[in-house]
Amino acid sequence: MSRLSSELIDGLNEQIKIELESFYIYHAMATWFESLNWHNASAFFKNQSQEEFQHAEEFTRFLLDIGANVEFKTLGQPPSKWDSIKAALDEVLAHERMVTDKISALFEIAQKNKDFIAYPILQRFLEEQVEEEANASEIVAEIKKLKGSPNGMVMLDKELGVRVITTSVQVTGA
Repeated sequence: MSRLSSELIDGLNEQIKIELESFYIYHAMATWFESLNWHNASAFFKNQSQEEFQHAEEFTRFLLDIGANVEFKTLGQPPSKWDSIKAALDEVLAHERMVTDKISALFEIAQKNKDFIAYPILQRFLEEQVEEEANASEIVAEIKKLKGSPNGMVMLDKELGVRVITTSVQVTGA
């Protein structure tokens, strides 16, 4: 028997879907960047996609640990190409903001239902989202400064290849 409200369990199952869709979107972006010979950007988004998959695993593990049912929902199909590199990166920022809003809403549900045991995981993910939004904002700002400069775009691809992906979320269990 679960120790959380059904409203929060439903929300967490929806969050698993969002994290898996994030995985799917970033994997599609990695593939698209690879098709453009932006190998470093491709590697960056492959890493991002794996991080999103780990997030889904963490939420899944949390639900299992508290005895809740995990429901896997149908994923939406991600785009396979974007109008421009800037459009793809703008989508990343918008997507990360949406994820932050969804996790914030989960925290509100937890507060409303006094689901105190969910606070730590939700707080960790909110902290993670601050990093994700800051990273996406920085990349979008950089591409705006470049204004399509070929040399600048090459440098951006190289920079994405050396960015270190850090996460405060740890996946545990089997």
